[in-house]
Amino acid sequence: KWVDTHIRLEGPATLQLQEVFAEDWHYATKEELASPAFYPEPVMDGQVIAQVLAGGPDSDDSVFQAAMFAAIGEARHHVTLVTSYFVPTPPLVTALENAAHRGVATRVLVSGPKTYWYTYHAGRSYYDSLLRAGVEIWEYHGGLLHSKTLTIDRTWSLIGSPNFDARSLYLNFEVAVAVFGAAAADLLLEHFEEDLAAAVKIDPNEWATRSWQARLIQNYCRMFSPVL
Repeated sequence: KWVDTHIRLEGPATLQLQEVFAEDWHYATKEELASPAFYPEPVMDGQVIAQVLAGGPDSDDSVFQAAMFAAIGEARHHVTLVTSYFVPTPPLVTALENAAHRGVATRVLVSGPKTYWYTYHAGRSYYDSLLRAGVEIWEYHGGLLHSKTLTIDRTWSLIGSPNFDARSLYLNFEVAVAVFGAAAADLLLEHFEEDLAAAVKIDPNEWATRSWQARLIQNYCRMFSPVL
């Protein structure tokens, strides 16, 4: 079973997405998609504010790390993260822990053992400090979780291709859409609750008593976090 989250865009935001496509096409082929035929006039009938974000190895810094760090840092009530590959960078670990310390309900849903074993164990090496801070962590066991969404306070959501890992943030070409408003956030939160039915929550007390063999595997895999 494959679980994913996609978004359909209509209106002016489609031109931002088309611009990203044209830039990536030029990067790969050196061909410019300059014809007006590639940029039809959008229909102006939407009621949702949306912004397309893009990043890649040709950027000086990580657009997505900056956006995620700022959004989590601004959270006052809820942080809800869903990611297929969870190998967070130190700033994002700090952001999640600080949110939980502030009393923000911080929940993370990640892939379970059906994902790549090395990514799975590397991600688990970060659980200790996150659990101590009060972050709630679930692992999805109903198949392969491939969604990548972040919802903040029912007002701001990010939906797209970047995972919560260094490879997505610094090495891959990624694209996502930031959506403002409660309607999209509530829909994502509804999907989140549905996915929890097939997920296992990490119990902090049980986690603290895991075997030394498990700790060894997790810390070994963590050494490769920058490229996982």
